[in-house]
Amino acid sequence: MERKMSNALRLSRLVLQSVNVSIRSSILICHGLLGSKQNWKSISKALAQNNCGTVVAVDLRNHGSSPHSDYMSYLHMAEDILAVVDDLSLQNVCLVGHSMGGKAVMCAALMRPEKYNKLVVIDISPKPKSAVRSLTPLVDLMSSVNLQVLGHKYNGNISLVRNSLIKEWSETVSNPTMLAFILTNLIEKNGEILWKVNLSSVKNCWNQIASFPTELDGRVYSQPVLFIAASDETYLGQSDVPAIRKYFPEAKILRIANTGHWVHFDAPNTVINLITTFILEKPFDLTSFTDVTELI
Repeated sequence: MERKMSNALRLSRLVLQSVNVSIRSSILICHGLLGSKQNWKSISKALAQNNCGTVVAVDLRNHGSSPHSDYMSYLHMAEDILAVVDDLSLQNVCLVGHSMGGKAVMCAALMRPEKYNKLVVIDISPKPKSAVRSLTPLVDLMSSVNLQVLGHKYNGNISLVRNSLIKEWSETVSNPTMLAFILTNLIEKNGEILWKVNLSSVKNCWNQIASFPTELDGRVYSQPVLFIAASDETYLGQSDVPAIRKYFPEAKILRIANTGHWVHFDAPNTVINLITTFILEKPFDLTSFTDVTELI
């Protein structure tokens, strides 16, 4: 099922070298839906400082500063990821992905298992999830805004436009963290206020984003895999374990207490410590993690 690499887009990336330049391993991080590499900047820096190797955080297609496309399947995203690995000549690669990015890295590993040494998947599983559609109202909300009118009203001042949307949406989006997260997509370019995420492609590809490619049925990735679950179990819970074991028989599944779907926002230090422990192949002593339990 290898697809031609001509389908791959050149993803925008942030590259951080390890403090120990002799380390030849690397990490490639993929954000979730409506996110960008900027969401992972502080964690990327911490992992580089922890001697985990070169850390690369990318903007997935139709997100951040990466190119837009009508195509947004996980198979296309996996091609994009492989193109970054080959372009940067990354070695001993551990893929890390959250939510949509988690599905993308799972696909990448299943398609080309020989290219990746390890895998970290954060709060998502290969099991199709209707919960992804809970983001539909947010995408609709973003699509409903006439940014041209707002930009003209505030003379192209992006801070004033952002503050206006915060006031207007504060009741609809009651979670301040979520609201701030959405508005990271607001940018000013050549005097225009724009959304950097390609909302039309996201809306047109909902079914693909919510599912997992059936083309990968029967494939297995036998290298070490760490799944990190939120405590609310909306996206990754006990019912997901069979699907995980089907594709990733060596998976270890850990849950972080008091976290929602954006686990890396709610418990960044724990996420950093878990990924570092996993990449450096240290034993998981869960007694040293007061907020972590294993999901059997």
